[in-house]
Amino acid sequence: MKRLHFSPGSSAPLEFGAELWRWDISLYQSAPGVAAALQRAGRDIDDDSIIYRATRTLASDVIDAGGGAESAYERFKRSMSDAYSTYLDWLKTAPAPPEGVSASWALPELEEAWYAIEDLLAWVRRLEERLERSPRGGPSEKQGLIPALAEGPRREAVVQARDRLRASCADEARFLSNLNLHQQSVEGGSKVATVVDGRLFLRFPDRVNAVVGHRYQLTFDEGRDAASVADDVVLAVERFMDEMLIAFESNVPDRFKLPPTAPANLATPS
Repeated sequence: MKRLHFSPGSSAPLEFGAELWRWDISLYQSAPGVAAALQRAGRDIDDDSIIYRATRTLASDVIDAGGGAESAYERFKRSMSDAYSTYLDWLKTAPAPPEGVSASWALPELEEAWYAIEDLLAWVRRLEERLERSPRGGPSEKQGLIPALAEGPRREAVVQARDRLRASCADEARFLSNLNLHQQSVEGGSKVATVVDGRLFLRFPDRVNAVVGHRYQLTFDEGRDAASVADDVVLAVERFMDEMLIAFESNVPDRFKLPPTAPANLATPS
């Protein structure tokens, strides 16, 4: 968030400036809610005030979703580490499975790890929808950061970064999160890790590229491990965040550009 609000190349936050946005109040489904809030606060209501508030946090909201994904990932890693520590403690008083022989292991920490990876996927879904989503109700413009951006290289760069995120993990995250949100967990019953050669292996479904009507559709033939999937997802999210911020940093409006030696903005404009 600091990189967005205190860029060394801009005298204002990178999301600040009417020229960066599509300045048409009819495009924003949030406009009536913003107008109601202004009225409640006794503030003047005009199109510019409404559009400014409808767009001022769109990039921050995307970064917030990325932070949620990283938080869920940290919980997943911590839970898996705790589960492995419990397994090692158990080995102190019990024999390990013979080499090459798998054994199942159920622990509360593995339940927490599974909830965390489901949260990780849900945050990726939120991130994608904050970038671009269908409007609520009848026909209207799409909503989110990308539809609000003015045409130009900044918008094009964000779209390309979003497309790479979709191809790497966001499409699959959406399909699995929708199943989890509306119907059922991807993994039913107790969450069990397989112990193979002293390693906890939490299985994950084969790559999903379409809507899932029931978890019985899922297959487990590719040997995917939840830990590897989580690593790949968070790396894709971090790569997208960097690419999005570069798109903003590389397209600062002329009126806000700072020479290389000038100090960065010290406060967010009101």
